[in-house]
Amino acid sequence: MNPGALHRLSPQIAAATLALVASLPAGAADLPTWADFEKLLGQPISTPEVKEFVATYRLQKTHKGHSGSFDNFKEMPFSLLFGRERIARVLFRVANAPGENHPLFTGELPYKAQIGDTLKTVMQRMGKPDHPIGTGDFLFYKNHRVTFDFFPNQVLYEIALDAPEPWEWPSDPTFARYAAQLDGSPYTATLTKLNRSNDDATIEIKNAEGKTLHHWRGHQLTSFLVQDHRLFYAEYHYISPGIVMHSVDLDTGRELWKRLLPQDGPAFNSKYSNLVNVAWSDDHLLIFSKQSWAGGKFSWSLSPKTGEISP
Repeated sequence: MNPGALHRLSPQIAAATLALVASLPAGAADLPTWADFEKLLGQPISTPEVKEFVATYRLQKTHKGHSGSFDNFKEMPFSLLFGRERIARVLFRVANAPGENHPLFTGELPYKAQIGDTLKTVMQRMGKPDHPIGTGDFLFYKNHRVTFDFFPNQVLYEIALDAPEPWEWPSDPTFARYAAQLDGSPYTATLTKLNRSNDDATIEIKNAEGKTLHHWRGHQLTSFLVQDHRLFYAEYHYISPGIVMHSVDLDTGRELWKRLLPQDGPAFNSKYSNLVNVAWSDDHLLIFSKQSWAGGKFSWSLSPKTGEISP
């Protein structure tokens, strides 16, 4: 940033900007533009572009595993969040809460956002958000993949850009209450609820003579399909992370393999949600997950023979 331009900023912002510039390594004094961030969205964290960006701005990995963030958010005015080893979101801080003096992002902001914007001015510029007004101090625009967060006084303090969706939710849900129909299959499926207080159920796969070939405990959102005399089902809970995929030979009733697909998130938390769908495509088993945590939506491709995860 040109120091001569600092006279146009407030003293607080100017001081924070000078402190940020002084903390950056040589040659990295200029803040990246939001267009630079958009180029990172959706990229795996192992790519050279992401590694170079993280090194240049001295970002730190604040959480181990598949999901977490690269940030020094108290020292930097932006943060990169990742899920399943890909950059899923970028956060920009544009205002401080009372008593805070963290660096602010002073470069060009997405969608003509300005420091000092209010919820009302953003709505005037962006239009109606994709959620009911009054449900929180934020505005979310799905088509633009952007969220504006506001202080209780409705002054803008943070902007989040999300990566494009890497997949589409299958149009035909394979949840148990739908998949039990098994249209066109020589097998039938039945669901027997275990009690009235929740959705837990016993799921049975039967042949044309009504013989039970396999059964397991699941729920009405358990996802499964039958392909080439093999049963594939997802063992998971809709308010807890983690998926275990199972494959069963329906001719013998023998389990062929099972595969853990780890997820981050709070265990058995009513504020967390997790939905799983399965699909068959080009001789591969596709697993889709929609969760309210760490990037939100993920997918895996498994070998139907071994359960190995395909690249």
